[in-house]
Order: sequence, then structure tokens, then C-alpha cells
Amino acid sequence: RSQTIFNHIRKFLTACYEATQTSTESVFVFNAKTLPGFSPVVPMQPNTKDCGVYMLEIIERVLSDPPTINKALVEKKGNGPKSPFTSNYWFGRVATDQKRVDMMRLIRRKERHVEIVTIKGE
Repeated sequence: RSQTIFNHIRKFLTACYEATQTSTESVFVFNAKTLPGFSPVVPMQPNTKDCGVYMLEIIERVLSDPPTINKALVEKKGNGPKSPFTSNYWFGRVATDQKRVDMMRLIRRKERHVEIVTIKGE
């Protein structure tokens, strides 16, 4: 499944690259050698309802502390003692429970704001 996704990404990048080239001769090829991919092990939700909470937590962690991706990391497919994709990098149930609480607070705050704006007619 991951390889299929990587192949689609490479095809998309190839099409974008070719569409922006003024020359008819392609100079760069997006393939598994020039653009390798790997799927790190990430936490999975224990139920069918928390996928969005988990995805938001993963995105927030990756963007707040982006891993250094270099040739060695790619060659080891994200594994190894110095990998940013270790269990220490990820999170547990407490973090997702807190994320859910934070999301509910934000939704309620936005609801109150909408009610106030509606009442005032703004």
C-alpha cells in the first residue's frame, strides 16, 4: 500500500516537473532511487472514532519539532537508535485525551462567539 502511494506521489511530481519545464528533454526522474519513501511506525487509535485526534496530534508534533531527514535515516527506513520515529517521539493515551478536551474547549468557545455575533447582528 505504501509503495502504491509513493508511486502516485512520484507520478504527480513528475507531471508537475514536466509541466513547468521549458525544454522538451526531461532532466530529472522521480523514482524509488531518486525519491525514496518509507512509512514510519506511528501510534494507531484503539477505536474507530479517534483517527482525527491522532492525526492532529501527529501533525502538531511533527511540525513543532520536525525530524531531520537525511540519507542515513531514509536508508534505514526510519529505524535505528537515533531515529526521530521512536516511541519517545510519539505519544500515548493521555496526550490524545487532552487533545480531545482542548478541541472541545475550542469548539465551545467558537460556538459562544458565533452566538454573541448573531445576537448583536454583526
